[in-house]
Amino acid sequence: MDDKEQLALLKQGPLAWNEWRALNPNAKVDLSLVDLTSANLADANLSDANLAFAKLSGTQLLGANLANANLSCSSRT
Repeated sequence: MDDKEQLALLKQGPLAWNEWRALNPNAKVDLSLVDLTSANLADANLSDANLAFAKLSGTQLLGANLANANLSCSSRT
């Protein structure tokens, strides 16, 4: 599943997203640079996801699994 398909699935809500994650535990999740402003990601399994530079302002993350997620917003030199 490519990045655009992952984003579309995530926008369907945490239930659809978590079901897909359960069926695809080894899938690489790359949501870097995406605009998730005000999205409902409560209880979503975002473990090991790349969320670098994603726009998360106002995003509901209560109960979300962010274990080992990349939440970087600046680059190292």
